[in-house]
Amino acid sequence: MNRPVVSLLAMTALLAGGAGVARALPGSPPRGATAALARAEAGKAPVELAQAVCPGGVDSNATTSVSALGGIDDAAASSRRDAGSSSLTVRTVSGSTLGSSTRAGAPLDVGGTRRGPLVFTATGSMAPGLAAGTLSQVGSGAARGLSGAACLPAGTDFWFVGPGTGVGARPSVYLTNPTDAPAVVDVNLYGPDGPLQSPSALGLAVAAHTQKILELDAVVPDVAHLAVHVVVSQGRVAAAVRDLQVNGLDAQGADWVPLSVPPSRSVVIPLSPGGGGARELSIVDPGTGDATVAVRAVGAAGSFVPVGAESLTVPAGGVLTVDASQFAGPTLENLAIVLSSDTPVTAGLLARRSGRSSRLADLAWSSAAAALEGPATVPIVMLGPDWVVELMLFSPKRASAVRLQTRLASGAVSTRTVELPADVLVTVRLGPPPGVPRSGPTQAAVVLTPTGSARVFGAAMLTETTPSGPLFSITPLVSGTFQVAVPQVRRDLAAGVRAGLRAGQSLSSP
Repeated sequence: MNRPVVSLLAMTALLAGGAGVARALPGSPPRGATAALARAEAGKAPVELAQAVCPGGVDSNATTSVSALGGIDDAAASSRRDAGSSSLTVRTVSGSTLGSSTRAGAPLDVGGTRRGPLVFTATGSMAPGLAAGTLSQVGSGAARGLSGAACLPAGTDFWFVGPGTGVGARPSVYLTNPTDAPAVVDVNLYGPDGPLQSPSALGLAVAAHTQKILELDAVVPDVAHLAVHVVVSQGRVAAAVRDLQVNGLDAQGADWVPLSVPPSRSVVIPLSPGGGGARELSIVDPGTGDATVAVRAVGAAGSFVPVGAESLTVPAGGVLTVDASQFAGPTLENLAIVLSSDTPVTAGLLARRSGRSSRLADLAWSSAAAALEGPATVPIVMLGPDWVVELMLFSPKRASAVRLQTRLASGAVSTRTVELPADVLVTVRLGPPPGVPRSGPTQAAVVLTPTGSARVFGAAMLTETTPSGPLFSITPLVSGTFQVAVPQVRRDLAAGVRAGLRAGQSLSSP
């Protein structure tokens, strides 16, 4: 009598969530399952299967690191799970296994010059909070730059804002299908004057376990700034956008464009980096009416309204780009940017820094991000004499705090607490943990956990000093997935009887 109910529980749990899946299996509950079932009955279940897809695609002369970190929930929760069925595995998109780990909370690194897309899959206690990232350094040539990207789970809807296809600009969309089923994808594009007609970007077929790359300068040439909306009509893909810019033969930078939050009436770009160089804020209004947007900047001394940005009008279906370098004023400080709009918008920000030669530059992208709802992980940072790691954090309206952990592949962990005054951007510079040699770079992961109830936004900026000038990349902080929603299931012993009656049977039917 109970077997159909247990099967239904298993099916509904397996269908829950996109980045993570909760499993409910028939039979005797495993050790620690009582708490998990209690959470499931409350509408939530622990993530027990999670995936992250890294896009690959960096030039052959790049030095690339790819790393993932899973199982970063509290130790007590981890100890209650069945460790024997937990693992973190990295494979090529075609399915070849490259490595695995069963050490929850410690980074799994894939080094070398591997350039193809990779898929990280975490199960059991390794699944909660799974985060993966890729970092590539190119010291010379057209692709010179520091390119960092957060690896995303496969999904059906993605926004990227800011890259253009003017002279020397070469942005590309990477569509990776890690699943066993084919996918069909539309890449919808918006320009300064409204939606762009791009038939060659619609109805793209992405076969199972493959990647398709769409070069935007070939699809919509000579558009100063774009918004890219990837919509999957069949199956699932992981989407990424990489920007590369040149001036003749001189590199002007390369980086991945972070994912932006879906359009909303209030969005936050957690970092417009300080220092010299151009800063370009791009805002897209995908709606049918013009958007009126107010800009507020948040710095180390508090918040203010930048002169000339009190009210911006974004045309319906269009992209507006403004000079954001003026926001920082003569202090050239780090800023967070808060946008308030009367209709949903989303945004991205381009930052440039010049090299030792005025002919060279690097670029980094920052994007609108959501407030942290739990621990967030930066899977790759480099700690050493030629590297600077900075975390920019701010809590609007109310003071808050975060617990900051630096984790090494060896298992070493360094922990500190950072206090966040209300509406102030706090910059935290990281160094190597005690006992780590300072003679060369050490790869690490950083985990930030809000400790209060106030909203917290943040970004990480990684800067490398090179003989040709600084290279940098920005990663907005995004919370990991620790639980997924589970449809409510109520035991009803009369369900089968009612189904039979609807089929025309009576209670006395055989």
